[in-house]
Amino acid sequence: MYIDKIFERATIKGIADYLLFGIRPDEDNRSHEERLEEPFRKFKKAVEKYDKSPTSELLDLSNEVTSEVASVYMEIGMQVGMKLMVEIMGKKLF
Repeated sequence: MYIDKIFERATIKGIADYLLFGIRPDEDNRSHEERLEEPFRKFKKAVEKYDKSPTSELLDLSNEVTSEVASVYMEIGMQVGMKLMVEIMGKKLF
């Protein structure tokens, strides 16, 4: 499962290797809100082609999926952060 791979790479060495040898993310100076609004506007416009209702079931389902994905990735991020903290504390790097 790909989520397990995230935890396998969540090590100080894994992050160091990424920082030293990995590709850099695309630079994006937009705010978080702007980054979230743009794809939502595009999606809403596409949905309107098929369902003009402001309470479209497609929009509701999309929001439900988005919410669950955000929740799962937040949980993964917090677990990865804790895993890294334990590794750092175990090596007494500070």
